[in-house]
Amino acid sequence: MILKQLIEEGAIISTPSNGKDGRQTGNVYIWTWNVDPIVGSPTLKDLYSKRDGYGFRSFTWDDFKVIPGQYDSVDDKIEKYYQYMDLIAIKKRLKRKRQVKIAKHKHLLRKLKVRDSDDNPV
Repeated sequence: MILKQLIEEGAIISTPSNGKDGRQTGNVYIWTWNVDPIVGSPTLKDLYSKRDGYGFRSFTWDDFKVIPGQYDSVDDKIEKYYQYMDLIAIKKRLKRKRQVKIAKHKHLLRKLKVRDSDDNPV
């Protein structure tokens, strides 16, 4: 069912594979790159949706803007440093979240024995 849908969408090409005796042994599936290779990966619409399931909009960049020369006092500079450290922590958390999601999708693709165009496992 999934493979049929991927073929219809143009995401993969199915080519019959024949054994030494000439009988069909299975199919070779080639990813065409017409569709995002990670099943269920976010689109721009998903990233910018108000639901925010990917954590992309969980903070505003205005909180982290630093304009050189704008902050003269030491207290303001220290505050901006702490905001920068908060930004680094948020970016690390989002990167870990993304890596976990990608690992899950790669695991699903491996279970389906999906291979790239050079016949290497995904």
